[in-house]
Amino acid sequence: MADVIDESFEANPGYDMGSGYWSSIVDTGCSIDPDYTGVTPAHGSQCLQCLHGATGGSYYALIYKTLTVPVKPYYIEFRVYLVAMTDGEAFNIAHLLDANTNHCGSTTVLRSGSTYTIRTTYYSAGSSQEYDNSVLFTAGAWHRIRILCDPDNHIFKSWIDDTQVGDYTLTGVHNESFQYGYFGIYSWADVGKEVLIDGMKISTTGWDENPIEINVGEE
Repeated sequence: MADVIDESFEANPGYDMGSGYWSSIVDTGCSIDPDYTGVTPAHGSQCLQCLHGATGGSYYALIYKTLTVPVKPYYIEFRVYLVAMTDGEAFNIAHLLDANTNHCGSTTVLRSGSTYTIRTTYYSAGSSQEYDNSVLFTAGAWHRIRILCDPDNHIFKSWIDDTQVGDYTLTGVHNESFQYGYFGIYSWADVGKEVLIDGMKISTTGWDENPIEINVGEE
């Protein structure tokens, strides 16, 4: 597998990809910690914590990378853990853009009552398209998210754990390549909400079919 990014947050301090590789956006009252050990990680000994510490409103606590050269196709996978989520909240945890800053795809988790919904956004037919899927997704547990985009073959697919939640055909004007990636928490949320991220891989050739997990899908 030809990895463009392979980040497991095991370096201490900092990131596996090296000092200065990742940039961050951290609004007032928010924070990120790539050496977090407060929750058992998906694998290894630590993970990335993104904390929404502001007093309500829309704020950022995320890391991002601008690739020097756009890539396609691309296979993206990472593990996400929502520490808490209240009714009516929505967390944007992954946001991918092409070289023209159009949506390649994004993943948002929403909660309504006891139902969690994964909202998949991608760029096709000249505009952003959104689809919602209710899946077995809970706060307080690790979940594996995967995204495949193959513009040349008009393919966009996404999964949560082993459940496919998106299978779309790109038509008309659509994203040509992935260049900008944002991961963390961007939300309208109450103070103290957290998103944890672990085991992030971005590849041009395929998935890691034998990931080492500790507690993905378990509380």
